[in-house]
Amino acid sequence: MKNRLNLILGLALLLSAFVTRPLLCGPTSQDRFGFGLEADGSLGPGVGLSATGKYWFDGIHALDLGLGGGDGWLSVGADFLWHNYKVFKKRDLPLYYGVGGYVNEGNNWNGSGIRGKIGVAWLLPHTPWEFYGEASPAVNVIGGIGFGVGLEVGARVYLF
Repeated sequence: MKNRLNLILGLALLLSAFVTRPLLCGPTSQDRFGFGLEADGSLGPGVGLSATGKYWFDGIHALDLGLGGGDGWLSVGADFLWHNYKVFKKRDLPLYYGVGGYVNEGNNWNGSGIRGKIGVAWLLPHTPWEFYGEASPAVNVIGGIGFGVGLEVGARVYLF
């Protein structure tokens, strides 16, 4: 599985070398869907690589989707995000925050819950790339009550 993920990442990076148009998501209404990979960990169990997608409804609101898995576990999540461009006073560096939910299955880590999300995105100027880092405090409500904080870094490319 690790070799497949390395191949996918390599192909995405190779494809980006041939894409020269600017990123038009975020503050504009074009190229609304981006996809990529994120490395995710937590202050509890579980570290992995996830597929990620982001759909922009407009320049401020977006839906963030994630699908991850690894050695016997699977995680699916979705979050509604708000982007604030005034914090760092740069159109390509928004602070974002949101709320959503997740479902985790496998390796004694079963459960579903709600989570918040806060992060910083870098909408790389003159490219179709977004890089980001975020924290996701979560409360597990199905499969046992618990609290955790996910930490993620990732990249998305916007081609649609």
